[in-house]
Formats: sequence, structure tokens, C-alpha cells
Amino acid sequence: RYLIDPERQNRIPIQLKFQFSLDIARAINFLHTFDPPIIHRDLKTPNVLITNGTDSITGQKRHIAKVADLGL
Repeated sequence: RYLIDPERQNRIPIQLKFQFSLDIARAINFLHTFDPPIIHRDLKTPNVLITNGTDSITGQKRHIAKVADLGL
């Protein structure tokens, strides 16, 4: 609900939205590197979790988007 709440949407900085997009793209890319590739098939906002954590690239604390519900 964090991303689709209309009252909150205007308060999310564009940089954070961009970072969430990068997190999701990296997660899907990771799934596609398996042999055979793992295909998500149901990527939508309810299947993206937002958590607090440390960025694996920069080492900074921030909100991180994680892809969930792989149907396995």
C-alpha cells in the first residue's frame, strides 16, 4: 500500500521511486540469471515489499523494495 496510497503518493520523493524501480529491476534480473530462468509472472505492487535495510551497493541505510510471491 505504500506506493499505491493516493494520499501518500505525492509525498514520496522521486529519487525514492527511482530507487524502488532499480531494486525491482535488479531482483527480476537476478531471477532471470538462473538456469533455467525463474519467471515471476505476477509482478504487481501488492507483490513488492518495502523494508528498511542496508543498500548492498552503497552500504547506506534506506527503504528497499523486494519482490515477493514467486508462486513456488
